[in-house]
Amino acid sequence: MKSRNEFEFRKAAETDLPFLVRLRADAMRAHILSAGMEYDDELQMQRVMDNFDCAQIIRLEGKDIGLLKVDRASDPWMLKQIQLRPEYQNKGLGEKILRQILGDAREKSVDVGLQVYKNNPAKRFYERAGFNEVGRNDIACTMQWKCK
Repeated sequence: MKSRNEFEFRKAAETDLPFLVRLRADAMRAHILSAGMEYDDELQMQRVMDNFDCAQIIRLEGKDIGLLKVDRASDPWMLKQIQLRPEYQNKGLGEKILRQILGDAREKSVDVGLQVYKNNPAKRFYERAGFNEVGRNDIACTMQWKCK
């Protein structure tokens, strides 16, 4: 029996696209708009499809609740996306998922990089996890976590 807040992953499939498009809108629209960009459905579909080969559906208690994309073929690994449905945010799930990724990276002796909209509250989340800002532009920050 699984304990409460124990998540699992499954590989994303084409049949997940409606869920992923809805998830992107629910989880990211406000951050995109507050970054001064327009929310363009076609561009957001491109983001959903970007690195789709490494897309995993995050599941909790039998429900699809989010998306995880980590490109483990690159060095450093690139955390492309962690998105949770709004009702599952701020419950410690993102932290558990991130700790698992960083634990795996530590075992493989590889750093982890990511980009986050500079106005997204997730930036503070990543900073608390040990990521440091290594670059920025008008919209996003590039951050890196060092395994050593």
